[in-house]
Amino acid sequence: TIITTRGCPYLCTFCDVPYKKYRQRNVESVLDEVQACIEMGYDEFHFYDDLFNVNPKKVIDFCEAIERRGMTFIWDFRGRVNAVTRETLVRAKEVGLRQISFGVETGTDEALKYLKKGTTTAQVENAFRWCRELGIRTVADYILGFPFEKSHGDVKKSIDFLLKLDPDFALINVLQLLPNTGLYKEALEKGITEPNRWEEFSLNPTRKFRVAHWTEYFSVKDLYLMRREAYRRVYLRPKYIMRSVMQITTPHEFFVKIRGFLLLVEGSLWEFRQSLGKSKSGDTYNE
Repeated sequence: TIITTRGCPYLCTFCDVPYKKYRQRNVESVLDEVQACIEMGYDEFHFYDDLFNVNPKKVIDFCEAIERRGMTFIWDFRGRVNAVTRETLVRAKEVGLRQISFGVETGTDEALKYLKKGTTTAQVENAFRWCRELGIRTVADYILGFPFEKSHGDVKKSIDFLLKLDPDFALINVLQLLPNTGLYKEALEKGITEPNRWEEFSLNPTRKFRVAHWTEYFSVKDLYLMRREAYRRVYLRPKYIMRSVMQITTPHEFFVKIRGFLLLVEGSLWEFRQSLGKSKSGDTYNE
């Protein structure tokens, strides 16, 4: 894992990245670090910047530097859909790009505008389609429990868009109300979370502390149950299962995927027992 930049200039209302000034390391410095790791035996690299592809030029310059130095390694990064072009993806694929994690978050243009995401659903669809065509794996980072999701139908509509994208992987989280974010301030104004709870935690850390969620329309339990249902909708599709099996290349990957499948099934059995009133003594809901 390597960091090539600090900060993110975007103003998403759910994100607590504190540095809005975007600072880049010199590309030669980054590749010197990669080379040092290669010499230690590593050959796969994850660039974990909050925003790796701030613009297409940065990616092209990085690819040209890799080629100029004659380096060979597999890499992936976290990025934005509005800062990729098909040209940059083609170029990056030629020099080892394997996967991109895109912050999609939600499934309508109105919702993206509310979050000040700076992207559109058309840009999201283009990025995922290009990656699929070029053989670049995709991860869709998604969030449930936003203020505009007032019903199960709203959540279903958002997940419908995720299924339409058909990513290789999806990471679905429940919105966390983090300090110094727009949604946190909105939650304070509505009384959804208490003021000073983070300050109190910093003065007296405890394992009992829980990050607050937007509970105007759903309970915390309901939010996490909807997340589990969303995971099942993504990963238990016959089409996805077949593709996932075909992509297995190592025993480790096989066992990881089997474990994930069993966790999804176990959750389904737990809910079935609850519906029949036959849950085992001591069974509790676990976030």
